[in-house]
Amino acid sequence: MRSFILLAFLIGTSLASKITEDSVEVINPKDPEGDIIYPTNETVWVTGQYVNVTFRPTTPPTETVSIFFNSDRTVSLGGGPGDQLVFPFVVPPLAISPPGQRSLLIAVRRQKDHIVQTIDAVNVKVISPDQVPKESN
Repeated sequence: MRSFILLAFLIGTSLASKITEDSVEVINPKDPEGDIIYPTNETVWVTGQYVNVTFRPTTPPTETVSIFFNSDRTVSLGGGPGDQLVFPFVVPPLAISPPGQRSLLIAVRRQKDHIVQTIDAVNVKVISPDQVPKESN
C-alpha cells in the first residue's frame, strides 16, 4: 500500500503518519501500491527465492531507491538509481510473515540531495520453503 509515513530514523524529518507492523495508512486507496507494479498485495514469496521489485516508468532518474522489509529495516534488499525500474534480490529468512499476516515491503525514493521524495509499500506473504504446498499427483 502506498503511504507517506513517519520514519524519522531513516529520513531525519517527519513527513506524515505512523507505521505499525500490521498496517500502513493508505494515502490513495485507488492506487494502493503507488508506483510499485510488482509485487502486488496478492504475491507470495518463499525465503531464499530470487525476486524483484518493479516500478512504473514514472520514477525520475534523479531519484535513488532503497528497499527493505519493515520487520528488519537494518537489511537493505536492494536499491540504486530510480531509472533502473527493476530491483532484484533474494528473500531473506527473517522476512517470514507472522501466522495469518503479511510482511510489509517498503521502497523509499530519495531525490539527488537525499531528501525523501516518496515511500511506496506493499504487503506480501513470505513463507519458508517447508510451508510451500505440496503438489498432488
